[in-house]
Amino acid sequence: MKTARGFTLIEVLVAVLIFGLIGIGAYSTLDTAQDAQQILRVRGERFMQLQRAVTTFSRDYQQRAFRRVRDSYGDRLPVVQGVSDDTDTWIAFTRSGWRNPAQLPRSSLEHVRYALEEGRLIRYSYLLLDQAQQPVIQKRVLLDGISKMELKFRPNVDLSALQTFDNKSEVGDDWLDEWPVGGRQNTEDSEKAPRALKLTLEVEGIGEVHRVLQ
Repeated sequence: MKTARGFTLIEVLVAVLIFGLIGIGAYSTLDTAQDAQQILRVRGERFMQLQRAVTTFSRDYQQRAFRRVRDSYGDRLPVVQGVSDDTDTWIAFTRSGWRNPAQLPRSSLEHVRYALEEGRLIRYSYLLLDQAQQPVIQKRVLLDGISKMELKFRPNVDLSALQTFDNKSEVGDDWLDEWPVGGRQNTEDSEKAPRALKLTLEVEGIGEVHRVLQ
């Protein structure tokens, strides 16, 4: 008669060790998959935020109106005004199609200003076109985590014959860092928009994106 034979202590320890290694491997795989899913979710949200910000900017600019508003001192501002350098990057213009579902006593034109401030793309909206001494301004953060924002303006004239107001020739590149060329004293360019506008954003976790608008 044969007697039942059980497992030895060594066999039990080996089995426990094997199951433990399998469990560790499965947990590590699951943890890696969860981390990858979290990264994809965060990147997806960032892409959506970026898309909404660029879409808002593009829609506003493409709906720009050729209406020169007045600043708080009564001086007329250019149709499009902007600058992009190492210390300041912003653009301001007036757009049409401002919806008014509440039937507020205001125009359908909206003066807006986009600026890079502390790594954030800010949209400013002015309640009145011609600004008072203390204008009513709405501020909205469209996107954060921006390491660089650059605006380039393509003029409506041939740069080969263009000179600045200090009588120095412009560089050969046909994209400029400011509009109007030479500042607000350029009354000719103040009455019109640049031929094209190039927006460049360098966003953390995404990289560099470009959008050219006309």
